[in-house]
Amino acid sequence: MDFYMLLTFVFIVVCLLVFNSKTKKVKVVSDIIYYPVKSCAGIHLLEAEISDLGLKRDREWAVVDENKQVISLREEPRLYRLQPKFEFGFENEYKYLVLTYPKFPELKLPLDEMGGEEFEVELGKAAGRAVDIGPGASKWLSMVFEKPYSLVKIKKYRKIERSKDEGNFELGFADEAQVLVASEESYEKLCKYLPKSKSEEIPISNFRPNIIVKNCEPFDEDNWKVFEINGVVFQGVEMCYRCRATTVNFSSAEMDKQQEPLKTLRKVHGKGVKAYFGLWAVKKNKGSIHVKDKVNVVSREVRNSN
Repeated sequence: MDFYMLLTFVFIVVCLLVFNSKTKKVKVVSDIIYYPVKSCAGIHLLEAEISDLGLKRDREWAVVDENKQVISLREEPRLYRLQPKFEFGFENEYKYLVLTYPKFPELKLPLDEMGGEEFEVELGKAAGRAVDIGPGASKWLSMVFEKPYSLVKIKKYRKIERSKDEGNFELGFADEAQVLVASEESYEKLCKYLPKSKSEEIPISNFRPNIIVKNCEPFDEDNWKVFEINGVVFQGVEMCYRCRATTVNFSSAEMDKQQEPLKTLRKVHGKGVKAYFGLWAVKKNKGSIHVKDKVNVVSREVRNSN
């Protein structure tokens, strides 16, 4: 009798192990990044406030040329090494926007003194209004990049008109939507196919994600129609079509001559000359999200790159 009891116990243990091995891991947020200045280096967060335009202060500023045209990594790869940060005042509130660049003195800009010339700005499919931060920022940027650049802040949000199902939404200086979501597994799959030397050079930050998640199937995020994080509901808009800005090397501040990772991404997750990585999404309500928060996929919509 003892033998059969032992056999039953072993059988139950084996079944539990098999069940647990097949149980899917819970999707969670593994990193949060925002980019106060468009196309510049990002800031990693443990907690982020979700406000009108997605992550608060994400792409609220941008660099423009002498014709008031917004400059991106496509035109100026060296922006990747421009690091913004914030300093707090006595009341533990944001007081200064600080810009740093290797081998140059930092620039400290009081947030409460950011008024100047206001003008219309066009970016992608939508136009808005921006305000020039002033001559101090222009002088510093022109010294760093040796070009007549200026720093501007979004004043009147750009409005994107979508389908009735998706609704309209507003943007700062983000390209297509408010938040870019990508998974660690998608990045890891891409790295498996990259030339070995390149996989060590190309961080996931080259793809400019805002919310990085883990415990997904590779590129599963493409098909999220509605998902929720800590009570904040997001709606997926479209897969992110990637351009040569993803090929900028942080160390050299130059685009990769072999066009990696874009070249490999076209083969791994693309269609013809198009390559996709990450999902553009918009927030449906305000709140806050944190690293380690559970990601609940409410509904799906098949979006196929192939």
